[in-house]
Amino acid sequence: GGGRRGGGRLEFSDYYSDMLNLSNDQTIGMLFTIFGLAFTSLGVLLFFDPGLIALGNMLFLCGMVFLIGFMKTVSFFTQAQNWAASLCFLGGFVLVVLGFSFFGLILECVGFVKLFGGFFPYVVVTIRGIPIIGRILDIPPFKQVADYILAGHNTLPV
Repeated sequence: GGGRRGGGRLEFSDYYSDMLNLSNDQTIGMLFTIFGLAFTSLGVLLFFDPGLIALGNMLFLCGMVFLIGFMKTVSFFTQAQNWAASLCFLGGFVLVVLGFSFFGLILECVGFVKLFGGFFPYVVVTIRGIPIIGRILDIPPFKQVADYILAGHNTLPV
């Protein structure tokens, strides 16, 4: 548990660690993952900039390692049912590094959806719980997509 450190100042990691019940490593992992997704999105917005997309991929993978640990990350990507998706994700990363960012990102997206698609319902539920942002999922087009993602999913894929 956190509390106040440094002369009564509430630190960022204390606030979010207490709120989400995360360790310091997991808080760092969450930030790396968020920044990874942000850099990848920025790379797409800037006409598939391979540098930003590659940086986003590295931050995302580092975030995974900090969130669930190195061995669990390796185990997740090497499970028999995840081989094809892992190869898509890795192949896409290699294509991005080689400069073929558009095709690499498409291949990565296929791998990402196959690898992490089972977690999407939990992301939707979490987003719906956020006071202001959660209301966006009540707007008709977003609501339909969110309801489709939630349909029939009630167990974690790990």
